[in-house]
Amino acid sequence: MIFGVLFAHRRYSVRKYLFTLMIVLGVAVFFYENGKAHTKDEKKEIGFGEGLLLFSLAMDGVTGTIQERMRHSHRTRPNAMMMWMNIFSSLVLLAGKNLRKSCFFFRE
Repeated sequence: MIFGVLFAHRRYSVRKYLFTLMIVLGVAVFFYENGKAHTKDEKKEIGFGEGLLLFSLAMDGVTGTIQERMRHSHRTRPNAMMMWMNIFSSLVLLAGKNLRKSCFFFRE
């Protein structure tokens, strides 16, 4: 939503801002650690999972904004855009799997 306001100059209703605030508060509760005491020497660090969550939310915002711009300026149909996005994502994932040589099996 922030990316939509900043980059696509979109306007949203108060209701959408309220729902977004509720989601942000939910993520903040997820980050909150109740009852864990930290010593002076111990630093509070964001873990790998929290980093992935923030990255996923940021990329979701960027993707939505870019798709809206493409739909508006190039008159692309939503189904065609979804199909090509899925094909491109599958090719990138397949290339990554082949580079790791773990295409059809899982490793521990």
